[in-house]
This record gives sequence, C-alpha cells and structure tokens, in this order.
Amino acid sequence: MFNKLDIKYDGPAVDKSALSLIASILVAGLLLAVTITIVLSDKGHNTGLAPLITQNIELSGVTNPVTAVLLNFRAYDTLLEIAVLLVVVLAILPTRDHHDPFFKRILVSKKNLVLSTLQRWIAPAVVIFAGYLLWAGAHQPGGAFQAGALLAGASVLLFQSDTYQVNYTSFMARVLLVLSLVVFITIGTALIWFEGSLLTYPLAFSGLLILLIETCATVSIILALASLYSSFIASENISVTDHKHRTIK
Repeated sequence: MFNKLDIKYDGPAVDKSALSLIASILVAGLLLAVTITIVLSDKGHNTGLAPLITQNIELSGVTNPVTAVLLNFRAYDTLLEIAVLLVVVLAILPTRDHHDPFFKRILVSKKNLVLSTLQRWIAPAVVIFAGYLLWAGAHQPGGAFQAGALLAGASVLLFQSDTYQVNYTSFMARVLLVLSLVVFITIGTALIWFEGSLLTYPLAFSGLLILLIETCATVSIILALASLYSSFIASENISVTDHKHRTIK
C-alpha cells in the first residue's frame, strides 16, 4: 500500500562538537545578558549587606569585614567549605600504608642544586609570611586559606627535590586533616551550651576563638592541598609507568 522511500543524505556530516560549542556559546551569552540586565536595572537602592556588617563589626571580634563574615556572621559557610574540602581529599587520598611514618627524608645520590638552594632560602621566608597572613587576617586581608595555600606551595617545592616524602594516610596525617573540622564543630557545639546558639561567640573571647579556628584550618588546608598535589603526581607516575610497560610488551 505504501512504498518505502529510501532517502540518502550526501552532504557533509554534522559535527556534534561544533553543535555543542554553539549551544554553549548561546547559553553563556544568555546568562551574560541576564546578568547585565540585572546590574543595569539596579538603581543603587540595594546597598547589600555592607552597612549591616559595618554596624556590627565590633561584635565580631575582628576588624576585617571579610573575616567577620566568614568566621562569625556566616561561619556555617566556612564550616561546610572545610567539610567539602576534607571529603574531596578523602576521595582521592593516595593509597599508602598507614603504618609508615608521617614524614621521612629520602637519601639521594644526586641533588638538584637549584631546588636545594630555593628550599633553604625561600621556605623559611614563606613560613614567616604565612604566619603573618594568618595573624593579619583579623584586621586586614589574609587568613587561614591564604596562609594554607602559601605553605602548601612551599611543600610542593620540597616535594620537587624528591628528598622528602609525606604519608598522607598515616595516623598523624589523618589527625591533621580533620583537625580544623573537629575543632570547628567542637567550638560550635560548646557554644550551644554556653551561649545558647551554634557558633555564637562570646564577645570577650570571639577574637581568640576565631584565631584558634583559623590556625587549625591553616594546618588542615596545608595537608589537604599538598595531598591533592601528591595524588595528582602519583597518578601521573602510575600512568607513565603503565604506558612504558605496555610499550615494552
């Protein structure tokens, strides 16, 4: 009753990657247009939270508004950020024997003179500057994340020489990784008993408690970022070794 039609398309093949690129550009352009529209429609009536933070900065225990928001007014966000960072580290933690020591030095026959010199001269300066950033975070730009990132960079410099090795699955490494989260939760829980609310610092001890949390967070951030770097390097070495082994076969 019906005849079957054989339709053939002899034109160029459709490039799916080009279609995906065009769709991504259209979506990005739409989001950009919406953002520009929202910004231009604001006539200056919305001043944000800046006036509210300025009015209550004396109740935070610090004079830096960023630190006041992250570790006092919105401490919940920082607590969750630390928890998320810990989950990421645990997900890709290098698989090593937890009975091995936390830190050990490897004796090498040949040392890289450039890296050894950088370690001796730059590492102490980085440690001092990171300590300054941690202390200065209470009244000017700085804090735990900046200090931790800086010290993690210094640890990467130490690892490049292949003379130091850290076992991130050791007991000490695990304690340091969860230190900030445990201290954060402990302080918050204790404040429920003493102040009647989670993470509501008493004015007399707010600055000291914030400094304690930031110090512990700095230690955990160092271990977290350094372990992420170590995991990446370990995976690269394993993939290179497997490739060479397959090539030999």
